[in-house]
Amino acid sequence: AQKGVFPPPPPPRNPFRKSTGDRKSTESPHSQEAPQWICTTDSMNLDWLESVQLVFDYFCERTPRSFVETRETSLVWNYKYADPEFGMIQARDLLQHLVTGPISNAPVDVIQGTKSVEVRQVGVSKSAAIDRILMATVGQINNYHQHGGGVRA
Repeated sequence: AQKGVFPPPPPPRNPFRKSTGDRKSTESPHSQEAPQWICTTDSMNLDWLESVQLVFDYFCERTPRSFVETRETSLVWNYKYADPEFGMIQARDLLQHLVTGPISNAPVDVIQGTKSVEVRQVGVSKSAAIDRILMATVGQINNYHQHGGGVRA
């Protein structure tokens, strides 16, 4: 799952595939299309993003060699290249600023890493995406069996 939200769809199966060595005869005209990514969350609320970015930028200015990593569904303030002790102190201050300020009522998770602080929407993680994918797969299998498909064990 890409960032815990966008798992890629399975590659398209090509019913026209032949076992000959001729590449042109083994591909359908549709095999050139790239598969689309699927969003596994019900809704994405990124209203908190801009205010968290401002706080992270402020702490980048205060912490030499720290930086902000912008991802599709989260922001990460990273201080792995900063002075270790100073970085930890700044991380503690940053967490206090976040909790009392921009994310006090926002539906976000704050994850403190070894030398980073990540803010992301609640429910956006790789494990949550896998749960949704498995539930959808089980639902498809049950639907298939309910409509007379396959042999039941």
